[in-house]
Amino acid sequence: MWLRRLIGVMLVFGGGYGLFDVVQSLRRPLSDISVFIHVLFFLMYTWSIVAGIFVFENQGKGWLWAKILLLIQIPVIKTSVISYQFMVGAGLNADFAAAQVRFRLATGAEYDLDFFVTHALSLGVNIIALVLFLFIWKRE
Repeated sequence: MWLRRLIGVMLVFGGGYGLFDVVQSLRRPLSDISVFIHVLFFLMYTWSIVAGIFVFENQGKGWLWAKILLLIQIPVIKTSVISYQFMVGAGLNADFAAAQVRFRLATGAEYDLDFFVTHALSLGVNIIALVLFLFIWKRE
């Protein structure tokens, strides 16, 4: 019961926050690829809201979608080729870079997808998404 409420709230409210963030970003001038990326994340946050509603209703496809959404939130990647992050609801990132580990807590929604941007190499894990994914996986 507590897991259903937690996942449902994170997906619905985090998805709503993400939608708001994406719409705000689309108000400024963007390149074609940036518009495509923002629209892609708009669709992902919309999917998050729908999945959260299905989880509240305890429907099987809501749990499947929640697992997928949590799974794609686990990696946090920053390289010179690609930069990727997607977060709905809350995230506790453990970033491993240059022989050090940095932790960062965030709430709401965050997204990033860039190609060929100069970044210091950093690979990370969203610990909250990983733990919730494992709880759902164990639930079945």
